[in-house]
Amino acid sequence: MTSSKTADKAYGLRLVLPGAPNEPHQVHGLTGIYTKDKVTPVGGPGEPTLEQAREAAKGPDAPVELVEIKPNTKTAAVGEED
Repeated sequence: MTSSKTADKAYGLRLVLPGAPNEPHQVHGLTGIYTKDKVTPVGGPGEPTLEQAREAAKGPDAPVELVEIKPNTKTAAVGEED
């Protein structure tokens, strides 16, 4: 899987559903599995597009948040240790 890159930035989605247990979740309208402690990349084959990810992360009740991830890293969010 490759992450979506925009001007040397890569993005992924992380589950932020309040009260949800820390186990894998599916999100309506998106392919993939989402958890609170792991970022799921977007933009690669079989992954949501960056546009779909942005749409899914809109609004205060969005179940996921769009985060920047380190290029060439599939799961570590920027600022997290590898």
